[in-house]
Amino acid sequence: MKFLPQQNSAAIAISKPPLLTLLTNVGSQGSASASWNIASADISAMSVKAGDNLVDVLTCTPHQVSSDGSFTVQASGGLPIVSRCYSYSSEGRKVV
Repeated sequence: MKFLPQQNSAAIAISKPPLLTLLTNVGSQGSASASWNIASADISAMSVKAGDNLVDVLTCTPHQVSSDGSFTVQASGGLPIVSRCYSYSSEGRKVV
């Protein structure tokens, strides 16, 4: 398990492959928001590469890793995100 550094003091990111857990304490109301920025080195350490999808296992929402290998996502209503990588190939979907 590794805690990943974040610029936003209201956000925490925890990597324990194959899962990436993103938590915030902003709550569901008000104008506060949180986002997470995960560096490409931390993403690649999870065997995830540019273009892969990280899918939130709580909501089934996909989030794509950017072309430079980094990952940025915005909190929705203060909800946590617990993601797992899914790679797509010509043979179909495979879990990484």
